[in-house]
Amino acid sequence: MHTRRMNAEIVNVLRAMIMKAPQDIPAIITAARAYLGRPYDIRYRMDDEHIYCSELIYKAYRDATGGTLGRLVKLSELKWQPFAKLIEEMEGGPPPLDREMITPRDLAAAEQLVLVYSTFPKRYR
Repeated sequence: MHTRRMNAEIVNVLRAMIMKAPQDIPAIITAARAYLGRPYDIRYRMDDEHIYCSELIYKAYRDATGGTLGRLVKLSELKWQPFAKLIEEMEGGPPPLDREMITPRDLAAAEQLVLVYSTFPKRYR
């Protein structure tokens, strides 16, 4: 996972703890490939017409294992207010505060993942 904030490079490398079910890996890869060719989802909808980065990982894991990876959150739980005007323009109306999505942060917090490398300062991890 790669994040760019305030002109600083922040890189977090996460590894799936696959000891319990290494046989799931080929199924997860196959499930991810099923989403190839879909356009990027700039509106962060959890539909299957478009897809965004964290959604791809979340859905591939879900489709292959039947489990969840991370926690879905609603837009209303996030700090969306600074982007209200942009969201309204993209949506053609008010922000969809009940829209569920998987964020990189919530995906990275999944109990099935372990942080193996980070350039983010330790005090903020």
